[in-house]
Amino acid sequence: MFYIYGGIWQGRAQKRSPAGTAQTGSVSFAPAVQTSRNTVDLRGMRVGEASNKLEMAIDGCRPYQVLFVVHGMGTGAVKECALDVLRSHPRVVRMEDESPLNYGCTVAYIE
Repeated sequence: MFYIYGGIWQGRAQKRSPAGTAQTGSVSFAPAVQTSRNTVDLRGMRVGEASNKLEMAIDGCRPYQVLFVVHGMGTGAVKECALDVLRSHPRVVRMEDESPLNYGCTVAYIE
């Protein structure tokens, strides 16, 4: 446990197990925490534009990174396009479909 006293860290460090890490085979990913750097927002785009932006986002990812694909809840055309791109892209190891906790967003694990 650390304490801050006068801007100086004091105390002992406790070791933590990497709880919440997602594992796929021998590949281990960090916990899925959404930030502006690992999120691509496709809402309001046409299918072709969304496809190109998602391809560029995947190509720009570091290895073993989590990518949040925000596709929204409209007609479903952008969502289907995004899922097709994620299914066919060779760097995508797996993906988690939207759930009540992340409705309108698909989480992709990039290798």
